[in-house]
Amino acid sequence: MMRKISQSTLLVRKNRLQRYSGHFLRDFAACGLIVLATLLVTSTLIFIYSYILSDPHFRIQETVVRGCREVTEQEVLTLAALRPDQNLFSVRLDKIARRIESNPWIKKAHVGRELPDRLIMEVRERTPLALVEKKKGFQIVDREGIIFKGLDQNDSLDLPVLTGCYKNGVLQTKLLKKSLELLTYLSDTKQAPIAYQNLSEVHLDEIFGLSLITDTGLCLVLGVDDYVNKLKALPAVLIGLEKKNIDMALLHIDLRDPAKITVQSKVKSVPPKTTVEGTEYRT
Repeated sequence: MMRKISQSTLLVRKNRLQRYSGHFLRDFAACGLIVLATLLVTSTLIFIYSYILSDPHFRIQETVVRGCREVTEQEVLTLAALRPDQNLFSVRLDKIARRIESNPWIKKAHVGRELPDRLIMEVRERTPLALVEKKKGFQIVDREGIIFKGLDQNDSLDLPVLTGCYKNGVLQTKLLKKSLELLTYLSDTKQAPIAYQNLSEVHLDEIFGLSLITDTGLCLVLGVDDYVNKLKALPAVLIGLEKKNIDMALLHIDLRDPAKITVQSKVKSVPPKTTVEGTEYRT
């Protein structure tokens, strides 16, 4: 009885081993086919890629630079540092973009391919808003409040100058931000009471706030806040001055209190105040 049981057990084990062997062979064959197919696809892709890189049809024949204003196309091409007869697919677009963005004027650069042989480089430059006075030099600040470079002889800019931005060598960031917000308003608003193009200087002061000085010498003291509403009172003041035939050049107009606006000459002696249409003037 014990012998019969042992033979039965051996037979079961034999059958089980045969079944497992069959599954193993099928799995091994399937894995082999997958590996073979992977090698075949990989080899094909490598061959195609190598062929494309060596095909003269894809050599860069033309480079297009777009968006230049302050920088020149040649400066962009120099930063791109392309090799002669370089293949269109061998260039690293991200590296070229980073090299172009190393120019402080360029805020963002995008580089793309245009088949079969053209490379497109599009740059977005910073928009300068003003010059910041610092010691004996000037810095250029953009509309986002970023001081991105120092002014040099190659920069032909006609921008308002921000004075008083530095105190003991430290940038007064709050006042700078307010002055840039005001300049942005003046440059974007066509019906602003004073043209951005006519501004010569914006002076920053912790006590008196912001003062605008035009290219004719007119000085407008605005204080520390509510600049837009204060400037809205300016046209009525100017009309009153024109009626009195007063030369508005070299005048000092204090708009810090719109209910009590004073006008003072910066070159003549100051006579007693006079009132015109409910507004106080000193001429």
